[in-house]
Parts: sequence; C-alpha cells; structure tokens
Amino acid sequence: NLLEPSNAFLATLKEQFAANPDWIITGKGEMFISPQEYIINGVKLLGPQRFSEGLTSILRDPSFSEFYSQIRLDEMVKENLDQDQDLIAYLQHIVNLWRQGDERTRIWLIVQLERAFPEVGEKIRKGRKNNDSN
Repeated sequence: NLLEPSNAFLATLKEQFAANPDWIITGKGEMFISPQEYIINGVKLLGPQRFSEGLTSILRDPSFSEFYSQIRLDEMVKENLDQDQDLIAYLQHIVNLWRQGDERTRIWLIVQLERAFPEVGEKIRKGRKNNDSN
C-alpha cells in the first residue's frame, strides 16, 4: 500500500524544483513542467508588475548576458528562418558548442567556420585590422 504525496507537497515540489506532479504520481509524461508553465506560475505568484520588474532587472544584468543573447538569437531565427528547420538545427548546434565548450573547442569551431566561410573570416580580420589602427 503506497502513500500518495499530499497536494501541498506536490505544489512545493512543483514550485521549488519545477517537478511535474503528474509525473511524480503516475510516472508518465514529462518529469518537469514546461518553462512556460514555470513562468506563468511566477507571474501568478509575484503579480505581473513585480515579475516584469524582476525579469527586466535580469535582462539588464551583465551576468545574464548569455540568457539575453539566447532570447535575441531565438527572435532573430523566428523572424528570418522560421521555415528552415535544418538551418536552425545547425545554428543552434553551433551556438550550443560555443557556450558549452572550453577554449580549445571554441578555437576548433572558429577554424571550422573559417574553412567553411573564408570570406567571413577575411571580413573579420579586416575589421580587426581597422580597429587596431584606430
């Protein structure tokens, strides 16, 4: 005879760890609630004004620049490439490699991109040369 967790306990797990109560009880579905649901819960908990202020503060904080860059990249992809899922997959993979990689991985990635797109590499080098001479 198994005891089922209380609603209060499930709500706490959901709030603190983004755990999906349905998954905890049944073992089916996603282990975690969706990011959208987590944000919606935050808006309900704090209210639109406080949540908006907190989010705006995070987006302005330099330590969260990677988060802000991801939002801007996602927007750019949706605006310009929404129909080309193959290209989106490649771009996301490149960005993920860059973010997760160490310096060696990043150097390797730059070399691969310069081999694939020598004209872009040349443009970058010219831009650096012009900046150095100023």
